[in-house]
Amino acid sequence: MRLLIGAGTNRLRHVGILAAGLERLGVTCMVEDDRPYEGYPGGDLASWPRAGARFGRLVSGFGPDVIMADRVRGFAARAAASGIPTVVHLRGDYWEDMDLELAESGMLRRAVLGLRAAVSARCFTGAAAIMPICSHLERAASKRLPNQRIAPLQNYLDVDGWPRPKPMELRHPCVGLLQNADMNGKVAGMLEIADAVQGMPDVTFYWAGAGRYADKIRDALGRFPNFVELGRVPYPDGAAALLAGIDVYALPTGIDMSPSSILEAQLSGKPVLGSDVYGVPDVMADGETGFLVGAGDRAGWSRRIRQLLDDPDLASRMGEAGRKFVLGGFGVEKRAAELAEILESVSRPGRR
Repeated sequence: MRLLIGAGTNRLRHVGILAAGLERLGVTCMVEDDRPYEGYPGGDLASWPRAGARFGRLVSGFGPDVIMADRVRGFAARAAASGIPTVVHLRGDYWEDMDLELAESGMLRRAVLGLRAAVSARCFTGAAAIMPICSHLERAASKRLPNQRIAPLQNYLDVDGWPRPKPMELRHPCVGLLQNADMNGKVAGMLEIADAVQGMPDVTFYWAGAGRYADKIRDALGRFPNFVELGRVPYPDGAAALLAGIDVYALPTGIDMSPSSILEAQLSGKPVLGSDVYGVPDVMADGETGFLVGAGDRAGWSRRIRQLLDDPDLASRMGEAGRKFVLGGFGVEKRAAELAEILESVSRPGRR
């Protein structure tokens, strides 16, 4: 089988790990940056005709049996219209995001969003299968696309290739936060840890990340001397060094479908805390590998952080359980095998 995968620039490395797993199962893969095939409204209006011709040359040159789109954009729409079975990895709540953006947009922006919605509709209706990355998206897709095949495909890690560097030198006890500030909803959740930072001056909180809303985090948390901003750390080596050095990993967030950082922290043997929102409960075991903290429960962050720091045996047990949790359920070999089954089913006649 030959599989063509289109993904955004910042996803090429991650998708490449999955492609390598598929190659080991005998699937010939080609991973391509999907931007040159986007066209308007996702790209430049003038590039629309060229994008279509470029996509045609890509497909005729590689000759895929199945196409996989890593996001709901122009590449996915072109693939779905090509007559080649296409699967779409659904990694965000497209419908909720669209509703929020429409509510905040003016007339011109609404017109552009309408064009994007038409592109997305072609992705969804023409796809052979929609593959939600978490149970929240599985429910959303089943509700919005009742006549479509829904085949869940969760996140994954290269568990054997994850770096094992020298731990970053940090002040202890400490909590690590590894998340970017590119979405307002995520940042709103992160700010819920402010009471914990202020109320635990003996604990150092290290934040690795950056983004358009970083000033909101600096304004709320940067005034505390025990909050240290590291900026973006090199991935994966810098992230692995941070995770190896911390005592507890925390992901306070307002929106996250399948955060890789929680998986990476558990693979590193650290107990984890995560907001009980969207897909976060899917990537940890509450009470076993760490604790979920309810949305808006600011006191809960302080309580759970202190509990783990004051009980090293509990933290160690949860860290070890987390490593087993990831090794058993989120390795790329397991996910590649699941995807191979989906690809085989959609490539056969009568798949529906």
